[in-house]
Amino acid sequence: MLSDNYQNFEAADFLDDDYFISWRTDNNKEVSNWWNEWLLKNPHKKEAVDKAIEQYNLITGFKRITPTADQHNNTWLNIEHNIFNAAHTQPRTKFLYWFAAAAVIAITTGIWFFNRKPDAESVLIASGDKNKTIVLPDSSVIILNKNSSLRYTENNEREVWIEGSGYFHVNNISTPGKQVPFAVHAGNLDINVLGTIFSIVNTPLQCIAVLKEGKIEANAFSKTVLLSPGKKITVSNSDFTISNVNAALYNPWIEGNFHFDNTGIDELTDIVSVFFQRNLTIKNREKLKIKSISGIVAANDTATFVKTLSILLNARIDLNEKELIIDPK
Repeated sequence: MLSDNYQNFEAADFLDDDYFISWRTDNNKEVSNWWNEWLLKNPHKKEAVDKAIEQYNLITGFKRITPTADQHNNTWLNIEHNIFNAAHTQPRTKFLYWFAAAAVIAITTGIWFFNRKPDAESVLIASGDKNKTIVLPDSSVIILNKNSSLRYTENNEREVWIEGSGYFHVNNISTPGKQVPFAVHAGNLDINVLGTIFSIVNTPLQCIAVLKEGKIEANAFSKTVLLSPGKKITVSNSDFTISNVNAALYNPWIEGNFHFDNTGIDELTDIVSVFFQRNLTIKNREKLKIKSISGIVAANDTATFVKTLSILLNARIDLNEKELIIDPK
């Protein structure tokens, strides 16, 4: 079976796989659904897949560089050296080899390489293993979570594409007679905003947007909804839902903590799903005396999160690859 072939894959192997590349480059619903279902069944491979996606975005988002004459000559010397080494060592993966050569040529010639979206010359900003604060030319501020990336075109910084998680504080700009829109694209979700504060979490399994202040117009699967503060849209493979939430809980990467304030079990279940990619299961639910929690809980350390949650709920908590299991004492 195709899915069995991926069990031992690491990020570099996914980048060498035609079906993975098709998922990232082609707007094919069948392929996208297959990968989303496979990730649900194989959560232990999420880290490798996320790393492959991040590397793919970085590889396909080169920015123009104008080289000096010395850089030009040195680059071609490096190409010849690498070609010689490649002939005498184990071949690299074809995707990485092709794009490594493309990167060198891009530096040398000033050619642009970028993903199909956006379609114009683009600027890619990746956060790496730490949060990154971005101030766009229009003074809008975006705080990227770690392992996330933002892309926009140089001729229009008020239209961006995001992979991963980001907290947006969009600057309101007006011209005579109208306001200048700001658009965000995240998977199957497109958002049109004016001046507002909101969070986006875009993963291979789902995409959510939570509005803190202002208003946003969310578009998914040819349907449009207007969100007010405290509303969350969750977009899956083929549909979306709207719910009421505490918006402050959906940007934990900013301070590194969840600030729970009389948070009920249903919302806690959603937090576990969104930020830890696990289902929350309660054994002997009738024994659970604490129905809501309040307190500050670490968001960046899973072990600390589980330990603190255990204290707040007065319960034993087991964590595996698919579930967070609460067993009331």
